[in-house]
Amino acid sequence: MGAGQYGDPGSKKHILGRSINVEHPVHYPDFEAFRNSYQENIPVLTLQLHPSGWDDGRFGNFHKVVSFLKDRNCQFVNPASFADGDSS
Repeated sequence: MGAGQYGDPGSKKHILGRSINVEHPVHYPDFEAFRNSYQENIPVLTLQLHPSGWDDGRFGNFHKVVSFLKDRNCQFVNPASFADGDSS
């Protein structure tokens, strides 16, 4: 079985839906917007990112997002490992 984000719900793949945005708008990571929309009760955060469009400032905002999540003991996995059950 494969995995993906935002795919066809009828697919045999394990599809992870969008739960929160990092980029506000696309290609512009915005830590404050992310922090304001973050909810601890979301069981799985899925992040769609477009780093090829980022400059150093945008990477800095993304770093703040990652630090924020690490401070809350969030675990980071890719979609394939999540589908394979390796997210524990």
